[in-house]
Amino acid sequence: MDPKKTSSGLISFGVAESFAPSGNLRTASFLRRRNRFVVEIALEPSPGGQPVSEEEETSAYLPNPGKLREILLPGTILSVTPGGEGSIHPWKVVSARRPDGSTVYLDTGRTNRVAQYLIDQGLIPALTGWKILRAEVPLPGTRSRVDFLLQNETGEKRYLEVKSCTLFNGPFAMFPDAVTERGRRHVEELAQSRRGALLVIIHSDECQWFVPEVHTDPAFAQTLAQARDVLSVIPLGVAWGGPGEITALRTDMTVPWEAISSHLDDRGCYAIMLHLRRETPIPTGALGTVRYPPGWYLYVGSARQGLQARINRHRRRGRKKLHWHIDYLREETSWVEAFPFRGPGRDEASLVEAFLPLADSSIPRFGASDSTCESHLLHFHQDPRRSRDFIEALLQERRRTLLTAIGTEEDSSGLGRLRP
Repeated sequence: MDPKKTSSGLISFGVAESFAPSGNLRTASFLRRRNRFVVEIALEPSPGGQPVSEEEETSAYLPNPGKLREILLPGTILSVTPGGEGSIHPWKVVSARRPDGSTVYLDTGRTNRVAQYLIDQGLIPALTGWKILRAEVPLPGTRSRVDFLLQNETGEKRYLEVKSCTLFNGPFAMFPDAVTERGRRHVEELAQSRRGALLVIIHSDECQWFVPEVHTDPAFAQTLAQARDVLSVIPLGVAWGGPGEITALRTDMTVPWEAISSHLDDRGCYAIMLHLRRETPIPTGALGTVRYPPGWYLYVGSARQGLQARINRHRRRGRKKLHWHIDYLREETSWVEAFPFRGPGRDEASLVEAFLPLADSSIPRFGASDSTCESHLLHFHQDPRRSRDFIEALLQERRRTLLTAIGTEEDSSGLGRLRP
């Protein structure tokens, strides 16, 4: 290991530092996610081996409870290692390969080992002079445990919690990618201790800013923003050259608190996804009876205030007065998911336009009585959440107002690049 500072905030390793697990690593294609901790995969041929047969479709333990929706898409290449003796599943996921060829480390159980190594080697500037006294220590006055107790040369002690971040949205690294009450409570308790710090290991060195994912978990974002004066937040970018091999660190990432604060109000736009199993004629208010084909439906709306309450109302079925077009459709469909888009300056029309090119059709005049759009209801034959184009559109719309709040914008490529 020979780390060298190559530019401001970037440390490269002459020889990659490996955190790969022991055992024979194989590559596999992601097929589908069975539940939070199990994925179905198709093994690729081992070097010099025979072509893969259908029998090599198998399961793997996924040591990461996050949604990982932008990573676990059909065909994504995973690195897996044998599950070991006594394992329920024959394989365990280590990392994933992104479309640009870079690696995302997915084993959250090993993230603390990475943090410990970097602290011991003095490679995290914000923690220079601090040493690890103990791991997995109780946090006084709570029922929680934190990852590390640190101490500096003067004997001062500090409690450190480590989080693993795999959601990269253009120039932003975002955490969490799923609601985490446990994570919110950790932040609150660390702030109350007045001796806490939060180290966010971001599994990429390409991001410029770290932000709490205000759209997915506003409670976590609110708690973190309230703690900013008493809780040190340390974002650290880690580049992986392969399964478990660190090649570079980025130490100059910042937290744009003002932009985050502008997104904490409970307002904005939303899209809700519903599923209809079979073609169904449904009386739809002033639209009359509409024959809806089977498939997935994406409805776009907005709320100047009470965004979460509006989404909750849409989710209820059978216990409300039917008022909007979407109320009638909701009575006959199953709920799939809601996608909030928080922040100032959002409008429904731009959100519809972002997803319209990806849809198979739309229902004319649905939800659009006071809109410039022909429809606010889009129809998909297949679940669009398994489409990379849909996920990219979702991410782009979620970063747009954050970039505006920071005072910059993307170029026309739509790839998250910023204008000079």
